[in-house]
Amino acid sequence: MLADGPLESFEVLRSGRRFPQLIARLAEISGLVTKLGIGAGPYERTYPGHDVPMDSSMFPELEPYRSLDASRLKVVGKGNFDATPFLSPELAMAYKVPDTLLSDRLPGRCEFPQKLDPLPEVLSLAKLWDLNGLLHIHDVDLQKERRFELVRVFNCFKNLTSDRQIGDRRGRNSVENRICGPSSQLPTGPDLLDIHLDAQKETLSIVCTDRRDFYHQFQTSQNRTMSNTVGPMLPLELLRDTQAMKAYAAALNVRKPSRLIAGDGLGSTSRQKFARCPKGFGMVSFKSIFQGDHAGVEIATCAHEELLKSAGLLSESSRVVSNQPFTGSKLCEGLVIDDYFAIAVVPKGLLVPSPAVECLRRSKALYAMHELVGSDDKDICGERKAKIIGATVNASEQAQSRGHVLVSAPAEKRYALSWITLQICQLTHTSDSLHLCVLGGWTSILMFRRPFMSLLQRCFHLVDMNVFDPLIPKLVQLPRQIAQELTMLSILTPLMVADISVDFCSRLFATDASLTKGAIVSSQIRPEVMECLWRCCRSKGGYSKLLTPGSVSYCQVHGV
Repeated sequence: MLADGPLESFEVLRSGRRFPQLIARLAEISGLVTKLGIGAGPYERTYPGHDVPMDSSMFPELEPYRSLDASRLKVVGKGNFDATPFLSPELAMAYKVPDTLLSDRLPGRCEFPQKLDPLPEVLSLAKLWDLNGLLHIHDVDLQKERRFELVRVFNCFKNLTSDRQIGDRRGRNSVENRICGPSSQLPTGPDLLDIHLDAQKETLSIVCTDRRDFYHQFQTSQNRTMSNTVGPMLPLELLRDTQAMKAYAAALNVRKPSRLIAGDGLGSTSRQKFARCPKGFGMVSFKSIFQGDHAGVEIATCAHEELLKSAGLLSESSRVVSNQPFTGSKLCEGLVIDDYFAIAVVPKGLLVPSPAVECLRRSKALYAMHELVGSDDKDICGERKAKIIGATVNASEQAQSRGHVLVSAPAEKRYALSWITLQICQLTHTSDSLHLCVLGGWTSILMFRRPFMSLLQRCFHLVDMNVFDPLIPKLVQLPRQIAQELTMLSILTPLMVADISVDFCSRLFATDASLTKGAIVSSQIRPEVMECLWRCCRSKGGYSKLLTPGSVSYCQVHGV
Protein backbone atom coordinates (compact mmCIF):
# COMPACT_ATOMS: atom_id res chain seq x y z
CA MET A 1 0.00 0.00 0.00
CA LEU A 2 2.93 2.33 0.66
CA ALA A 3 4.23 1.72 -2.86
CA ASP A 4 0.97 1.74 -4.81
CA GLY A 5 -1.85 2.93 -2.57
CA PRO A 6 -3.71 6.21 -3.17
CA LEU A 7 -2.06 9.15 -1.44
CA GLU A 8 -5.38 10.89 -0.84
CA SER A 9 -8.90 9.81 0.09
CA PHE A 10 -11.20 9.01 -2.83
CA GLU A 11 -14.89 8.50 -3.47
CA VAL A 12 -15.91 4.87 -3.94
CA LEU A 13 -18.70 5.84 -6.33
CA ARG A 14 -16.24 7.47 -8.78
CA SER A 15 -13.64 4.70 -8.72
CA GLY A 16 -14.86 3.09 -11.95
CA ARG A 17 -17.78 2.76 -14.32
CA ARG A 18 -19.08 -0.31 -12.50
CA PHE A 19 -19.38 1.25 -9.05
CA PRO A 20 -22.69 3.15 -9.34
CA GLN A 21 -24.32 -0.16 -10.29
CA LEU A 22 -22.52 -2.06 -7.49
CA ILE A 23 -23.60 0.45 -4.85
CA ALA A 24 -27.18 0.55 -6.13
CA ARG A 25 -27.48 -3.25 -6.19
CA LEU A 26 -25.91 -3.45 -2.70
CA ALA A 27 -28.38 -0.90 -1.35
CA GLU A 28 -31.29 -2.88 -2.84
CA ILE A 29 -30.25 -6.23 -1.39
CA SER A 30 -29.37 -4.67 1.98
CA GLY A 31 -32.77 -2.97 2.16
CA LEU A 32 -34.61 -6.15 1.22
CA VAL A 33 -32.74 -8.28 3.78
CA THR A 34 -33.57 -5.73 6.47
CA LYS A 35 -37.23 -5.50 5.42
CA LEU A 36 -37.77 -9.26 5.36
CA GLY A 37 -35.81 -9.81 8.57
CA ILE A 38 -33.75 -12.54 6.99
CA GLY A 39 -31.47 -14.47 9.34
CA ALA A 40 -28.86 -17.15 8.97
CA GLY A 41 -30.62 -19.82 11.03
CA PRO A 42 -31.23 -23.36 9.67
CA TYR A 43 -35.01 -22.87 9.81
CA GLU A 44 -35.06 -19.61 7.87
CA ARG A 45 -38.31 -19.35 5.87
CA THR A 46 -37.16 -16.92 3.22
CA TYR A 47 -36.84 -18.77 -0.06
CA PRO A 48 -34.14 -18.18 -2.66
CA GLY A 49 -35.44 -16.67 -5.86
CA HIS A 50 -37.37 -13.83 -4.21
CA ASP A 51 -37.44 -10.79 -6.52
CA VAL A 52 -35.18 -7.88 -5.52
CA PRO A 53 -36.86 -4.65 -6.69
CA MET A 54 -34.47 -2.53 -8.72
CA ASP A 55 -34.13 1.19 -8.05
CA SER A 56 -32.02 2.95 -10.67
CA SER A 57 -33.08 6.46 -9.69
CA MET A 58 -30.26 7.12 -7.21
CA PHE A 59 -27.58 7.63 -9.90
CA PRO A 60 -28.14 8.89 -13.46
CA GLU A 61 -25.37 6.54 -14.67
CA LEU A 62 -27.61 3.56 -13.95
CA GLU A 63 -29.77 4.49 -16.93
CA PRO A 64 -27.07 5.37 -19.47
CA TYR A 65 -29.20 4.90 -22.60
CA ARG A 66 -32.11 7.26 -23.15
CA SER A 67 -34.45 8.28 -25.92
CA LEU A 68 -33.25 10.96 -28.31
CA ASP A 69 -32.82 14.39 -26.73
CA ALA A 70 -30.84 16.50 -29.19
CA SER A 71 -30.42 19.34 -26.69
CA ARG A 72 -28.11 17.15 -24.57
CA LEU A 73 -26.03 15.67 -27.38
CA LYS A 74 -22.42 16.75 -27.88
CA VAL A 75 -21.04 16.11 -31.38
CA VAL A 76 -17.48 17.33 -32.00
CA GLY A 77 -16.24 15.85 -35.30
CA LYS A 78 -16.73 17.48 -38.69
CA GLY A 79 -16.30 14.50 -41.02
CA ASN A 80 -13.17 15.79 -42.80
CA PHE A 81 -10.83 12.77 -42.66
CA ASP A 82 -10.78 10.56 -45.77
CA ALA A 83 -9.51 7.19 -44.52
CA THR A 84 -9.35 5.50 -47.94
CA PRO A 85 -5.52 5.68 -48.40
CA PHE A 86 -5.01 4.04 -45.00
CA LEU A 87 -7.37 1.07 -45.38
CA SER A 88 -6.86 -2.43 -46.73
CA PRO A 89 -8.70 -3.12 -50.03
CA GLU A 90 -11.47 -5.04 -48.24
CA LEU A 91 -12.06 -2.35 -45.63
CA ALA A 92 -11.75 0.42 -48.23
CA MET A 93 -14.60 -1.18 -50.17
CA ALA A 94 -16.71 -1.53 -47.01
CA TYR A 95 -15.91 2.09 -46.11
CA LYS A 96 -16.73 3.60 -49.52
CA VAL A 97 -19.47 1.25 -50.76
CA PRO A 98 -21.16 -0.50 -47.80
CA ASP A 99 -23.88 -1.78 -50.16
CA THR A 100 -21.33 -4.43 -51.18
CA LEU A 101 -21.79 -5.94 -47.71
CA LEU A 102 -25.54 -6.45 -48.14
CA SER A 103 -26.92 -9.98 -47.98
CA ASP A 104 -30.23 -11.16 -49.36
CA ARG A 105 -31.80 -11.82 -45.96
CA LEU A 106 -34.54 -9.81 -44.28
CA PRO A 107 -34.30 -9.20 -40.54
CA GLY A 108 -36.87 -10.37 -38.03
CA ARG A 109 -38.96 -7.84 -36.14
CA CYS A 110 -36.76 -8.14 -33.06
CA GLU A 111 -33.63 -7.24 -35.05
CA PHE A 112 -34.43 -3.58 -35.67
CA PRO A 113 -36.12 -0.73 -33.78
CA GLN A 114 -39.87 -0.74 -34.33
CA LYS A 115 -40.44 2.93 -33.51
CA LEU A 116 -38.97 6.00 -35.16
CA ASP A 117 -37.85 9.06 -33.26
CA PRO A 118 -40.35 11.95 -32.88
CA LEU A 119 -40.24 14.38 -35.79
CA PRO A 120 -39.40 17.47 -33.64
CA GLU A 121 -36.39 15.67 -32.11
CA VAL A 122 -35.17 14.47 -35.51
CA LEU A 123 -35.45 18.04 -36.77
CA SER A 124 -33.38 19.31 -33.82
CA LEU A 125 -30.86 16.52 -34.41
CA ALA A 126 -30.57 17.44 -38.10
CA LYS A 127 -29.85 21.06 -37.22
CA LEU A 128 -27.23 19.95 -34.69
CA TRP A 129 -25.50 17.88 -37.35
CA ASP A 130 -25.69 20.79 -39.78
CA LEU A 131 -23.62 22.98 -37.44
CA ASN A 132 -20.67 20.62 -38.01
CA GLY A 133 -21.36 19.96 -41.69
CA LEU A 134 -22.56 16.43 -40.94
CA LEU A 135 -26.11 16.70 -42.33
CA HIS A 136 -27.11 15.26 -45.69
CA ILE A 137 -30.60 15.58 -47.23
CA HIS A 138 -31.95 13.24 -49.91
CA ASP A 139 -35.29 12.25 -51.43
CA VAL A 140 -35.04 8.42 -51.48
CA ASP A 141 -38.04 7.05 -49.57
CA LEU A 142 -36.24 4.49 -47.38
CA GLN A 143 -39.10 4.70 -44.91
CA LYS A 144 -41.25 2.92 -47.49
CA GLU A 145 -38.66 0.78 -49.26
CA ARG A 146 -36.36 -0.38 -46.43
CA ARG A 147 -37.85 0.79 -43.16
CA PHE A 148 -35.78 -1.70 -41.17
CA GLU A 149 -32.56 0.02 -42.34
CA LEU A 150 -33.49 3.36 -40.80
CA VAL A 151 -31.26 4.35 -37.90
CA ARG A 152 -32.73 5.42 -34.59
CA VAL A 153 -30.46 7.76 -32.63
CA PHE A 154 -30.40 7.68 -28.84
CA ASN A 155 -28.46 9.34 -26.03
CA CYS A 156 -25.71 7.70 -23.97
CA PHE A 157 -25.06 9.40 -20.61
CA LYS A 158 -21.73 11.22 -20.46
CA ASN A 159 -22.12 13.65 -17.56
CA LEU A 160 -24.82 15.73 -15.90
CA THR A 161 -24.97 18.21 -18.78
CA SER A 162 -24.28 16.23 -21.96
CA ASP A 163 -24.64 12.85 -23.66
CA ARG A 164 -22.91 10.92 -26.44
CA GLN A 165 -24.70 10.12 -29.68
CA ILE A 166 -25.28 6.43 -30.48
CA GLY A 167 -26.88 5.14 -33.68
CA ASP A 168 -29.18 2.15 -33.28
CA ARG A 169 -28.16 0.59 -36.56
CA ARG A 170 -29.29 -2.97 -35.79
CA GLY A 171 -31.50 -3.23 -38.86
CA ARG A 172 -28.79 -2.26 -41.33
CA ASN A 173 -26.12 -4.21 -39.41
CA SER A 174 -28.26 -7.35 -39.53
CA VAL A 175 -28.37 -7.40 -43.34
CA GLU A 176 -24.67 -6.62 -43.84
CA ASN A 177 -22.16 -9.44 -43.94
CA ARG A 178 -19.51 -9.58 -41.25
CA ILE A 179 -16.12 -8.05 -41.97
CA CYS A 180 -12.78 -8.90 -40.36
CA GLY A 181 -10.34 -6.29 -39.19
CA PRO A 182 -7.65 -5.43 -36.64
CA SER A 183 -9.97 -5.02 -33.64
CA SER A 184 -9.38 -8.66 -32.65
CA GLN A 185 -5.80 -7.83 -31.64
CA LEU A 186 -6.45 -4.73 -29.54
CA PRO A 187 -4.28 -4.90 -26.40
CA THR A 188 -5.62 -4.88 -22.84
CA GLY A 189 -4.07 -3.80 -19.55
CA PRO A 190 -2.49 -7.17 -18.65
CA ASP A 191 -0.59 -7.16 -21.97
CA LEU A 192 1.63 -4.43 -20.47
CA LEU A 193 3.11 -7.05 -18.14
CA ASP A 194 5.48 -7.96 -20.98
CA ILE A 195 7.54 -4.82 -20.25
CA HIS A 196 10.63 -5.42 -18.09
CA LEU A 197 13.17 -3.07 -16.53
CA ASP A 198 15.73 -2.74 -13.73
CA ALA A 199 14.18 -0.56 -11.02
CA GLN A 200 17.58 0.36 -9.60
CA LYS A 201 18.92 1.80 -12.86
CA GLU A 202 15.86 2.51 -15.07
CA THR A 203 12.44 4.09 -14.98
CA LEU A 204 9.51 4.64 -17.36
CA SER A 205 8.43 7.52 -19.55
CA ILE A 206 4.73 7.25 -20.47
CA VAL A 207 2.78 9.14 -23.14
CA CYS A 208 -0.81 8.82 -24.30
CA THR A 209 -3.12 10.79 -26.58
CA ASP A 210 -6.60 10.26 -27.99
CA ARG A 211 -8.83 11.68 -30.73
CA ARG A 212 -12.10 13.34 -29.78
CA ASP A 213 -15.27 11.85 -31.28
CA PHE A 214 -12.99 9.83 -33.57
CA TYR A 215 -15.80 8.14 -35.51
CA HIS A 216 -17.36 11.50 -36.30
CA GLN A 217 -14.17 12.80 -37.90
CA PHE A 218 -14.43 10.34 -40.80
CA GLN A 219 -15.53 11.58 -44.19
CA THR A 220 -18.11 9.30 -45.83
CA SER A 221 -19.15 8.59 -49.39
CA GLN A 222 -22.67 9.09 -50.73
CA ASN A 223 -23.30 5.38 -50.38
CA ARG A 224 -22.28 5.17 -46.74
CA THR A 225 -24.07 8.41 -45.91
CA MET A 226 -27.28 6.98 -47.36
CA SER A 227 -26.89 3.92 -45.11
CA ASN A 228 -27.04 6.31 -42.12
CA THR A 229 -30.54 7.58 -42.89
CA VAL A 230 -32.73 8.49 -39.92
CA GLY A 231 -36.53 8.39 -39.95
CA PRO A 232 -39.11 9.73 -40.25
CA MET A 233 -39.10 11.90 -43.39
CA LEU A 234 -39.26 15.63 -42.76
CA PRO A 235 -40.95 18.55 -44.51
CA LEU A 236 -38.16 20.27 -46.45
CA GLU A 237 -39.58 23.63 -45.45
CA LEU A 238 -38.41 22.99 -41.88
CA LEU A 239 -34.83 22.56 -43.14
CA ARG A 240 -34.68 25.60 -45.39
CA ASP A 241 -32.16 27.48 -43.21
CA THR A 242 -29.58 24.68 -43.13
CA GLN A 243 -26.36 24.45 -45.15
CA ALA A 244 -27.37 20.92 -46.19
CA MET A 245 -30.58 22.28 -47.75
CA LYS A 246 -28.54 24.62 -49.92
CA ALA A 247 -26.38 21.69 -51.06
CA TYR A 248 -29.52 19.61 -51.75
CA ALA A 249 -31.09 22.39 -53.83
CA ALA A 250 -27.84 22.91 -55.75
CA ALA A 251 -27.63 19.20 -56.53
CA LEU A 252 -31.16 19.23 -57.99
CA ASN A 253 -30.17 22.03 -60.35
CA VAL A 254 -27.05 20.31 -61.65
CA ARG A 255 -27.52 18.97 -65.14
CA LYS A 256 -27.13 15.25 -65.49
CA PRO A 257 -24.03 14.18 -67.45
CA SER A 258 -24.54 12.85 -70.94
CA ARG A 259 -25.31 9.18 -71.49
CA LEU A 260 -21.90 8.81 -73.13
CA ILE A 261 -20.23 9.81 -69.87
CA ALA A 262 -22.64 8.43 -67.23
CA GLY A 263 -23.88 5.34 -69.10
CA ASP A 264 -27.31 3.84 -68.60
CA GLY A 265 -26.90 3.08 -64.91
CA LEU A 266 -28.03 -0.50 -65.44
CA GLY A 267 -27.21 -3.60 -63.45
CA SER A 268 -25.88 -1.76 -60.41
CA THR A 269 -28.45 -2.28 -57.67
CA SER A 270 -32.20 -2.49 -57.21
CA ARG A 271 -31.90 0.57 -55.01
CA GLN A 272 -31.77 2.67 -58.17
CA LYS A 273 -35.49 1.98 -58.52
CA PHE A 274 -36.48 2.98 -54.99
CA ALA A 275 -39.45 5.34 -54.71
CA ARG A 276 -38.90 9.03 -54.06
CA CYS A 277 -40.30 10.98 -51.16
CA PRO A 278 -43.56 12.89 -51.74
CA LYS A 279 -43.09 16.40 -53.02
CA GLY A 280 -41.97 18.78 -50.29
CA PHE A 281 -40.54 15.99 -48.11
CA GLY A 282 -37.07 14.52 -47.68
CA MET A 283 -34.98 12.35 -45.40
CA VAL A 284 -31.86 13.19 -43.39
CA SER A 285 -28.64 11.21 -43.06
CA PHE A 286 -25.48 11.42 -40.94
CA LYS A 287 -22.36 12.29 -42.98
CA SER A 288 -19.88 10.31 -40.90
CA ILE A 289 -19.63 6.97 -39.08
CA PHE A 290 -22.19 6.23 -36.40
CA GLN A 291 -21.01 4.84 -33.10
CA GLY A 292 -23.09 1.70 -33.43
CA ASP A 293 -21.98 0.77 -36.96
CA HIS A 294 -20.59 -2.78 -36.79
CA ALA A 295 -17.92 -1.97 -39.39
CA GLY A 296 -16.97 1.31 -37.73
CA VAL A 297 -14.52 -0.10 -35.21
CA GLU A 298 -12.62 -2.00 -37.92
CA ILE A 299 -12.48 1.00 -40.24
CA ALA A 300 -11.41 3.39 -37.47
CA THR A 301 -8.78 1.05 -36.02
CA CYS A 302 -7.26 0.13 -39.38
CA ALA A 303 -7.13 3.73 -40.58
CA HIS A 304 -5.55 4.96 -37.34
CA GLU A 305 -3.04 2.12 -37.38
CA GLU A 306 -1.88 2.72 -40.95
CA LEU A 307 -1.81 6.48 -40.41
CA LEU A 308 0.63 6.09 -37.51
CA LYS A 309 2.70 3.55 -39.44
CA SER A 310 3.12 6.10 -42.23
CA ALA A 311 5.17 8.17 -39.76
CA GLY A 312 7.28 5.22 -38.62
CA LEU A 313 5.24 4.52 -35.47
CA LEU A 314 3.75 1.17 -34.33
CA SER A 315 6.59 -0.88 -35.75
CA GLU A 316 6.54 -4.66 -35.33
CA SER A 317 9.52 -4.48 -32.98
CA SER A 318 7.82 -2.16 -30.49
CA ARG A 319 4.07 -2.72 -30.79
CA VAL A 320 2.09 -4.64 -28.19
CA VAL A 321 -1.03 -6.57 -29.32
CA SER A 322 -3.22 -9.15 -27.63
CA ASN A 323 -2.67 -12.12 -29.93
CA GLN A 324 1.14 -12.12 -30.28
CA PRO A 325 4.10 -11.93 -27.89
CA PHE A 326 5.70 -8.52 -27.38
CA THR A 327 9.18 -8.51 -28.97
CA GLY A 328 10.42 -5.07 -27.93
CA SER A 329 12.73 -4.09 -25.08
CA LYS A 330 13.11 -0.33 -24.49
CA LEU A 331 9.99 0.97 -26.24
CA CYS A 332 6.40 -0.29 -26.13
CA GLU A 333 3.69 1.22 -28.37
CA GLY A 334 0.01 0.40 -28.61
CA LEU A 335 -3.25 1.47 -30.19
CA VAL A 336 -6.83 0.99 -29.01
CA ILE A 337 -9.14 2.51 -31.67
CA ASP A 338 -8.66 6.24 -30.94
CA ASP A 339 -6.07 5.99 -28.12
CA TYR A 340 -2.36 5.85 -28.95
CA PHE A 341 0.21 5.27 -26.21
CA ALA A 342 3.94 4.65 -25.84
CA ILE A 343 6.01 3.55 -22.85
CA ALA A 344 9.80 3.90 -22.92
CA VAL A 345 12.37 2.42 -20.57
CA VAL A 346 14.89 5.21 -19.85
CA PRO A 347 17.93 5.57 -17.55
CA LYS A 348 17.01 6.65 -14.05
CA GLY A 349 18.25 10.07 -12.98
CA LEU A 350 19.76 10.99 -16.35
CA LEU A 351 18.38 13.74 -18.56
CA VAL A 352 18.22 11.83 -21.82
CA PRO A 353 15.66 12.17 -24.63
CA SER A 354 12.67 9.88 -24.16
CA PRO A 355 11.69 7.76 -27.19
CA ALA A 356 8.10 7.84 -25.93
CA VAL A 357 7.97 11.64 -25.95
CA GLU A 358 9.38 11.59 -29.49
CA CYS A 359 6.57 9.19 -30.47
CA LEU A 360 4.05 11.64 -29.04
CA ARG A 361 5.57 14.56 -30.95
CA ARG A 362 5.46 12.68 -34.26
CA SER A 363 1.90 11.46 -33.72
CA LYS A 364 0.64 14.95 -32.82
CA ALA A 365 2.29 16.41 -35.93
CA LEU A 366 0.58 13.72 -38.01
CA TYR A 367 -2.81 14.46 -36.45
CA ALA A 368 -2.40 18.18 -37.11
CA MET A 369 -1.52 17.48 -40.76
CA HIS A 370 -4.75 15.50 -41.24
CA GLU A 371 -6.85 17.79 -39.02
CA LEU A 372 -7.72 15.02 -36.58
CA VAL A 373 -8.83 16.82 -33.44
CA GLY A 374 -7.81 15.45 -30.03
CA SER A 375 -8.26 16.20 -26.35
CA ASP A 376 -4.94 17.98 -25.82
CA ASP A 377 -5.77 18.75 -22.18
CA LYS A 378 -5.90 14.99 -21.48
CA ASP A 379 -2.56 14.16 -23.10
CA ILE A 380 -0.03 12.31 -20.95
CA CYS A 381 3.52 13.42 -21.74
CA GLY A 382 6.54 11.75 -20.18
CA GLU A 383 4.87 10.78 -16.89
CA ARG A 384 6.21 8.02 -14.66
CA LYS A 385 2.76 6.96 -13.46
CA ALA A 386 -0.35 6.87 -15.66
CA LYS A 387 -3.47 4.90 -16.46
CA ILE A 388 -3.11 3.19 -19.84
CA ILE A 389 -5.81 0.97 -21.45
CA GLY A 390 -7.34 0.13 -18.06
CA ALA A 391 -4.04 -0.49 -16.24
CA THR A 392 -2.11 1.73 -13.88
CA VAL A 393 1.59 1.69 -14.77
CA ASN A 394 3.45 2.95 -11.72
CA ALA A 395 7.13 3.87 -11.87
CA SER A 396 6.65 6.86 -9.56
CA GLU A 397 9.17 7.87 -6.93
CA GLN A 398 6.72 6.53 -4.33
CA ALA A 399 7.00 3.05 -5.85
CA GLN A 400 10.58 3.01 -7.10
CA SER A 401 12.01 4.25 -3.81
CA ARG A 402 10.86 0.91 -2.45
CA GLY A 403 12.28 -1.02 -5.39
CA HIS A 404 9.04 -1.61 -7.33
CA VAL A 405 7.62 -0.79 -10.76
CA LEU A 406 4.02 -1.95 -10.69
CA VAL A 407 1.31 -2.73 -13.23
CA SER A 408 -2.20 -3.39 -11.95
CA ALA A 409 -5.80 -2.37 -12.01
CA PRO A 410 -6.13 1.20 -10.64
CA ALA A 411 -5.61 1.23 -6.87
CA GLU A 412 -8.84 3.15 -6.30
CA LYS A 413 -10.77 0.46 -8.15
CA ARG A 414 -9.14 -2.36 -6.17
CA TYR A 415 -9.70 -0.81 -2.74
CA ALA A 416 -13.22 0.37 -3.54
CA LEU A 417 -14.21 -3.11 -4.72
CA SER A 418 -12.62 -4.57 -1.58
CA TRP A 419 -14.74 -2.30 0.62
CA ILE A 420 -17.98 -3.10 -1.23
CA THR A 421 -17.23 -6.83 -1.17
CA LEU A 422 -16.72 -6.77 2.60
CA GLN A 423 -20.12 -5.11 3.01
CA ILE A 424 -21.72 -7.89 0.97
CA CYS A 425 -19.96 -10.63 2.98
CA GLN A 426 -21.66 -9.40 6.17
CA LEU A 427 -25.06 -10.31 4.71
CA THR A 428 -26.70 -13.72 4.72
CA HIS A 429 -28.00 -13.25 1.17
CA THR A 430 -27.02 -11.50 -2.01
CA SER A 431 -28.63 -11.17 -5.44
CA ASP A 432 -27.59 -12.96 -8.62
CA SER A 433 -27.09 -9.62 -10.39
CA LEU A 434 -24.89 -8.19 -7.62
CA HIS A 435 -22.83 -11.37 -7.28
CA LEU A 436 -22.05 -11.56 -11.01
CA CYS A 437 -21.17 -7.87 -11.15
CA VAL A 438 -18.75 -8.27 -8.22
CA LEU A 439 -17.18 -11.36 -9.78
CA GLY A 440 -16.70 -9.52 -13.08
CA GLY A 441 -14.87 -6.73 -11.27
CA TRP A 442 -12.62 -9.14 -9.40
CA THR A 443 -11.82 -11.13 -12.53
CA SER A 444 -10.56 -8.03 -14.33
CA ILE A 445 -8.34 -7.22 -11.32
CA LEU A 446 -7.00 -10.78 -10.99
CA MET A 447 -5.82 -10.83 -14.61
CA PHE A 448 -2.84 -8.79 -13.42
CA ARG A 449 -1.89 -11.44 -10.83
CA ARG A 450 -3.44 -14.69 -12.02
CA PRO A 451 -2.30 -17.02 -9.20
CA PHE A 452 -4.92 -15.33 -7.00
CA MET A 453 -7.61 -16.94 -9.17
CA SER A 454 -6.93 -20.06 -7.09
CA LEU A 455 -8.84 -18.43 -4.21
CA LEU A 456 -12.10 -18.83 -6.13
CA GLN A 457 -13.43 -22.37 -5.88
CA ARG A 458 -17.20 -21.98 -5.36
CA CYS A 459 -17.98 -18.38 -6.35
CA PHE A 460 -18.54 -19.20 -10.02
CA HIS A 461 -21.17 -21.85 -9.17
CA LEU A 462 -23.52 -19.72 -7.06
CA VAL A 463 -25.71 -18.32 -9.86
CA ASP A 464 -27.62 -20.47 -12.33
CA MET A 465 -27.00 -18.69 -15.62
CA ASN A 466 -29.87 -20.57 -17.29
CA VAL A 467 -32.43 -18.55 -15.33
CA PHE A 468 -30.49 -15.31 -14.78
CA ASP A 469 -32.16 -12.08 -15.93
CA PRO A 470 -30.20 -8.86 -15.26
CA LEU A 471 -33.42 -6.82 -15.26
CA ILE A 472 -35.04 -9.00 -12.57
CA PRO A 473 -32.49 -9.64 -9.79
CA LYS A 474 -33.22 -12.66 -7.61
CA LEU A 475 -32.43 -13.27 -3.96
CA VAL A 476 -29.64 -15.84 -3.48
CA GLN A 477 -28.39 -17.27 -0.21
CA LEU A 478 -24.72 -16.43 0.39
CA PRO A 479 -23.00 -19.53 1.84
CA ARG A 480 -20.18 -18.84 4.27
CA GLN A 481 -17.69 -20.74 2.07
CA ILE A 482 -18.32 -18.26 -0.74
CA ALA A 483 -18.27 -15.31 1.66
CA GLN A 484 -14.87 -16.53 2.90
CA GLU A 485 -13.50 -16.64 -0.65
CA LEU A 486 -14.67 -13.08 -1.29
CA THR A 487 -13.29 -11.94 2.07
CA MET A 488 -9.88 -13.39 1.24
CA LEU A 489 -9.89 -11.49 -2.06
CA SER A 490 -10.72 -8.28 -0.22
CA ILE A 491 -7.96 -8.78 2.36
CA LEU A 492 -5.30 -9.58 -0.23
CA THR A 493 -6.17 -6.65 -2.50
CA PRO A 494 -2.84 -4.78 -1.90
CA LEU A 495 -0.95 -7.77 -3.32
CA MET A 496 -2.91 -7.95 -6.58
CA VAL A 497 -0.23 -6.11 -8.52
CA ALA A 498 2.56 -7.27 -10.82
CA ASP A 499 6.11 -5.98 -10.36
CA ILE A 500 7.68 -5.76 -13.82
CA SER A 501 11.11 -4.98 -12.37
CA VAL A 502 11.67 -8.33 -10.65
CA ASP A 503 14.00 -10.92 -12.15
CA PHE A 504 12.61 -13.93 -13.94
CA CYS A 505 12.58 -17.23 -12.11
CA SER A 506 15.51 -19.47 -13.07
CA ARG A 507 13.36 -22.59 -13.26
CA LEU A 508 10.51 -23.47 -15.61
CA PHE A 509 7.63 -25.44 -14.08
CA ALA A 510 4.93 -27.48 -15.81
CA THR A 511 1.95 -29.36 -14.39
CA ASP A 512 -0.48 -31.81 -15.90
CA ALA A 513 -4.25 -31.48 -15.94
CA SER A 514 -5.14 -34.49 -13.79
CA LEU A 515 -8.14 -34.11 -11.49
CA THR A 516 -6.77 -36.67 -9.02
CA LYS A 517 -3.00 -37.08 -8.89
CA GLY A 518 -1.28 -34.22 -10.72
CA ALA A 519 2.42 -34.18 -11.62
CA ILE A 520 4.92 -31.31 -11.54
CA VAL A 521 8.20 -31.11 -13.44
CA SER A 522 10.81 -28.35 -13.60
CA SER A 523 13.96 -27.45 -15.48
CA GLN A 524 16.76 -24.88 -15.17
CA ILE A 525 16.36 -22.20 -17.88
CA ARG A 526 18.44 -19.15 -18.87
CA PRO A 527 16.84 -15.77 -17.95
CA GLU A 528 16.52 -14.61 -21.58
CA VAL A 529 14.69 -17.84 -22.47
CA MET A 530 12.39 -17.44 -19.44
CA GLU A 531 11.51 -13.90 -20.54
CA CYS A 532 10.64 -15.17 -24.01
CA LEU A 533 8.53 -17.99 -22.56
CA TRP A 534 6.75 -15.56 -20.23
CA ARG A 535 5.72 -13.41 -23.15
CA CYS A 536 4.70 -16.36 -25.33
CA CYS A 537 2.73 -18.22 -22.66
CA ARG A 538 0.61 -15.18 -21.93
CA SER A 539 -0.64 -15.10 -25.52
CA LYS A 540 -3.88 -16.85 -26.39
CA GLY A 541 -3.53 -20.52 -27.16
CA GLY A 542 -5.78 -23.35 -28.21
CA TYR A 543 -8.75 -24.22 -26.02
CA SER A 544 -8.65 -27.63 -24.34
CA LYS A 545 -11.71 -28.90 -22.49
CA LEU A 546 -11.26 -31.44 -19.71
CA LEU A 547 -13.39 -34.56 -19.72
CA THR A 548 -16.41 -34.56 -17.44
CA PRO A 549 -16.47 -37.09 -14.56
CA GLY A 550 -19.02 -39.13 -16.52
CA SER A 551 -16.77 -39.23 -19.58
CA VAL A 552 -13.80 -40.27 -17.43
CA SER A 553 -15.80 -43.16 -15.95
CA TYR A 554 -16.90 -44.27 -19.42
CA CYS A 555 -13.30 -44.22 -20.69
CA GLN A 556 -12.10 -46.23 -17.70
CA VAL A 557 -14.83 -48.85 -18.07
CA HIS A 558 -14.33 -49.28 -21.81
CA GLY A 559 -10.56 -48.91 -21.74
CA VAL A 560 -10.55 -45.87 -24.01
